[in-house]
Amino acid sequence: MLNAVPSTCTITIFEGPDGAGKSTVAKEYAKRTGALYIHFDALYGVQNIHKYFMEAMAPALLGYQSVVLDRCWHSGPIYDLVFRNLEEYEQRQTQEICTLLDRAASFCRGIYVRCRPDVEVCISNWKSRLGDELVKSEQKMRAIHELYGDNDRNIMLPIVEYDYTEEPTTSAYKDSIEWLGNKIAEERADVYNKRQPRVYVVVSSSMEKTDVDTMLDVPGVRFHPNSNEFKLAQDLGPYSVFDDDPVPEELITYLPVNGNFKHFFKTFGKQAPRQYLVAIGEKANEAVRAFVNSITPEDAAVMPNIDVAYLLDTLADSVMRGKRNMPSMPDMITSKWYDLVKNTSESQNNHDGAPKCKTVVLTEDEVAGLSAEEFVKYVVGKLNG
Repeated sequence: MLNAVPSTCTITIFEGPDGAGKSTVAKEYAKRTGALYIHFDALYGVQNIHKYFMEAMAPALLGYQSVVLDRCWHSGPIYDLVFRNLEEYEQRQTQEICTLLDRAASFCRGIYVRCRPDVEVCISNWKSRLGDELVKSEQKMRAIHELYGDNDRNIMLPIVEYDYTEEPTTSAYKDSIEWLGNKIAEERADVYNKRQPRVYVVVSSSMEKTDVDTMLDVPGVRFHPNSNEFKLAQDLGPYSVFDDDPVPEELITYLPVNGNFKHFFKTFGKQAPRQYLVAIGEKANEAVRAFVNSITPEDAAVMPNIDVAYLLDTLADSVMRGKRNMPSMPDMITSKWYDLVKNTSESQNNHDGAPKCKTVVLTEDEVAGLSAEEFVKYVVGKLNG
């Protein structure tokens, strides 16, 4: 297996309707940043299409070279709906798959650049090369343009808007590409900043790899519907809301089960905001417990306070929680915990030479004999306690 590695390599996605100018700007951005430019044509009849996208991101995920994608997985559902007249259940790229691919891109500080100038600009460009276009209907083109403006809730990555017909917002830039590059860099630095509170998830794979998975091991990414990683993607799709906006992957970082957690959290420094570490599954529980038990007073003096939760495999299953009327994982963890650290006074470290990890522990023995109603009350009470 090939393990994704933390690196300075990035993934930048350029998306938008036909005639939006995305290929032109994507090529130039890749040239100026030294990234590998990859363009995706229509992939007719391809099964497990997510493997193509994972392979395209591999240079960045493995730490070799940054990648620029001209189109990505988010265009598939739009064109399937409008161009191929497919219903949602017929589409090859479900919301869960899109979320998992966003999660993989976020490992390399992914940014989604939406190229969407005025619809008449796109239609004019499209008509000028109609002979080479797959979509021949202007009505469908207008529908595609509209859908690109409505799919924010399906994108779990930070979004940068770009319209090539507009001038840079300041005269300090020589051209719009320079302005865009700076905007992408600022968004990337702001969103993926370790100095903000976030939730870190260590999840055990609940099953071995299958033919729907890839050779790349990215924390939190498995494509089999029965895997914990896939089940979590059902939570972090368009129905997960944080402050009335989608919960982006940028607020949740996935860490490998075999990661060096101590070294990772030491890089934050003592005065960093309180952080949240969630272990889901037996192996993840063991790894995080070993980390917590290994923290010395010397370690604690240079680490932020950490709230740790040990959860069962079953708590990754959004379907199970839905049947038991339990809130979604973001509601149980992200939203409630994130609210705590908005208060600066609560974010400061108060290490007295010893580690301070608040833990929430759920064991099989504790919940095995509970009814559905009792189970809900018990779990939610633990998480809110």
